[in-house]
Amino acid sequence: EHPCRPAREPPERRTARPAAPRLSPARSRPARPHKMKLLTHNMLRCNAKGVKVGFPLRIEPSQVETRETDMNPEFLRMIALRLEWAAFRQAAAQLGVQDIPETLSEDSLRNEEFLKVLHRALLETVVVEGALVCPESGRRFPIKNAIPNMLLNEDEV
Repeated sequence: EHPCRPAREPPERRTARPAAPRLSPARSRPARPHKMKLLTHNMLRCNAKGVKVGFPLRIEPSQVETRETDMNPEFLRMIALRLEWAAFRQAAAQLGVQDIPETLSEDSLRNEEFLKVLHRALLETVVVEGALVCPESGRRFPIKNAIPNMLLNEDEV
């Protein structure tokens, strides 16, 4: 036994840890994979050969849905400061969300109505079908069942 580590229980006293639940405790339904939300969009870029920036990708939606989620104001305040705001605002406009302010301010992060608008645009607006388009190369990345396919062909790597 190492003097800095706590003593281990003898094998006969060890208990197995229960398996992690597969259901979300708050919703009692299986966790869903990440969907094409504006939060996701703000992190994606085109990595095709010859593309220098590849951001922000233009959204060409053919089906958009609003899917309600619980609002977490602290998360929204934290993530808003990390967003590429102009790209987020442009993407929101491409999906028909027009009430995003031109700039982000500390005052707006304290405003409950602003946080509701941010939440709706960032986390509840889902692109179910459509495409993301590279601003430099024009390369289209399909979105099917709310999942963007960002895989490149061999000649694009």
